[in-house]
Formats: sequence, structure tokens, C-alpha cells
Amino acid sequence: MNKLENKEFQYTLLENGTIELTKYIGNKTELELPQYIDNHLVTSIGSLAFEETPVQRLVIPKNIVNIHSQAFCICRKLEDIIVNDDNEHFSSLNGILYSKDQTSLICYPNGKTDFNFIIPDSVKIIESCAVSCNRYLYCVYIPDGVKEIKDFAFGTSFMLKEVWIPASVEKIGKDAFAGCEMDDIVGMFIGVYIDEPTFVVLCVYEDTIAMEYAIANKLHYSILDENEQFQGVITGIEALQKMLNS
Repeated sequence: MNKLENKEFQYTLLENGTIELTKYIGNKTELELPQYIDNHLVTSIGSLAFEETPVQRLVIPKNIVNIHSQAFCICRKLEDIIVNDDNEHFSSLNGILYSKDQTSLICYPNGKTDFNFIIPDSVKIIESCAVSCNRYLYCVYIPDGVKEIKDFAFGTSFMLKEVWIPASVEKIGKDAFAGCEMDDIVGMFIGVYIDEPTFVVLCVYEDTIAMEYAIANKLHYSILDENEQFQGVITGIEALQKMLNS
């Protein structure tokens, strides 16, 4: 593979003659990915391609067929991912990246500022790193029907405090919730004083894979009653800061 560069991207020429974007080096906050570079079709986005970039809104054209699981990790300002309707492999809903049929959740943007996320009922798989590195998300509801939560799916989303996991989940990957905690250092990083460390709680049903995973990985968990309904919490950053500082 040849490593190349233009004014906006570092990229490699793949063996099939198409291009993988390996690093965005431009300064745009709104960016539509190119269909061609040097007459070669752009088909892939590589690992950490948007790490620490200013991009807030990203448009993925129809030609992209492969996106690395860590493509948008540590892209702290990214709020919205929009996929061209003609793309045959990916789709987006409310700025969140999914597979075309929306059975796989691929990327919840790092900079998306919602505090609650109800995953669509269509989703069956939460992909590796899908909800990682977000600094705002507080509660996630995983619907019945999801079968797998892959490695590091929620990793280092350190504001995350509550994840509802249904009995349908059959597999949870390595370090799926690693780094989902806030200590003094993390609190200083986001400008919030905390009296003591906080941590994610997995809301699970009794005698399920999720409960076994929580126990095996020494994670905090709460047993759900069958009649409990997801309520979500926190509607704004001021409310969150008030809560943490109370």
C-alpha cells in the first residue's frame, strides 16, 4: 500500500486500486468526504482517521463501503454523521451511524450532546467502539432483541451512569464498559468537581448473560423488575453540573 497525502487527507492506495482515508488533516467543521482522489475511488475510512480533528458534521457519500470500528474514536467535536441515501452499506438516523438495514449500531458520535440514548428496536448488534469516548451521554436503553455487545462498545464514555441491558443479549465483548467512570482527574478534565468517583451501573434482569458479565467483570449492577420502564435522566449540562456538585 502506498502512503499518500493531499491538502485535506492522508490516504493509502489499496491493492484493488481504491483509496482508504487514513487521516483528515484539514480544518473544516463541516465536511463531505470525496468520492475520488487522483481519479481513484475512495471506498474506506481507516482507524482513527478523524482523531482530534475539528469536524462537527460529516457527510459520508455513496462510495464508502468500509469504515473501521475506530474510525471516529477521539473525534471529540463530531456531533452528526450523515450518510448519503444511495450508500448501499451504511445509513444514519439522528446523526448516528448504522448499517444500511440499521441492525448494527456503528457509531454514536463522540461530541453528540444528548444525555439519553434509546437505541432503535431494529438494532441486533452494538459494534466495537460504537458508543465509546462520548463525554455527555448519561443513560442508554438497549432494546429487547439486541443479541451482542462487542468489545469496548461503551469504553471510556466516562459520563455514562446507567445502561439498560435486555435478557436477549447473548454475548458481551471484552472491555465493553472499560473506563466508564469518573474520578478526580476526569472531573478536572471536564471542569466538574466531584466528591468521590462515580461509575456506570448495568441495569440487568436476573439470571441473564448481562448479570453474569457484570459479576465476572466486577461491575456495578442493578436488578430490573419486569414492569420497570426506562425514564432517562438529565436534560442539560447545567442540571448535570448541579447534580454532580450537590
